[in-house]
Amino acid sequence: MICYEEAVLKQFKLRDGDIKILSKYGLPESAAPYLNFEEMDAEDIGYVEEGYYYLGYTGDGDWIGINTNSGKILVISHELDEYVGDDITDDDIADDDMQEEAEESEDCEDYDYVGFTLVNTSLDALYECMLYYQAFLQKRLTEGTEAYIENVKALKEKLIEADQEAMQREDCFWNEEIKKLL
Repeated sequence: MICYEEAVLKQFKLRDGDIKILSKYGLPESAAPYLNFEEMDAEDIGYVEEGYYYLGYTGDGDWIGINTNSGKILVISHELDEYVGDDITDDDIADDDMQEEAEESEDCEDYDYVGFTLVNTSLDALYECMLYYQAFLQKRLTEGTEAYIENVKALKEKLIEADQEAMQREDCFWNEEIKKLL
């Protein structure tokens, strides 16, 4: 398990409950589907988007971060700078003012910006979803292909149960994983 340093978490102003979970229980080094967790030194974390604490990375090399205000878990594209220039403007991408805008408008969420994908609405939901996904993989090994579609449907129901708010978004991380399974 990767347990994050409490002092560093406090320095980045995470919520007290999230600090307790990450410093006491931590996260696994890796979990399906292709989630990898690691602790980054405080001096190295500066290049991660402001307002987020780096937790790890996906198999695609994108960052997994926690929003320091809301506690939501997000995938943050490591290519954010490359989005600017084509049909996308700086206004489409989260910037230093994004948190201020989100606080002013309840309709504005960080994952509404290009390059940000909602994983879960909380660390607790992340833990549950990772456990359900692992259980699905174990079932797939023991039950074979006959029950595959039913097991994917059951997984989706469990993920909805764990984090209904996140699963309402078609583009959330877990919904994208379900699409890949089908």
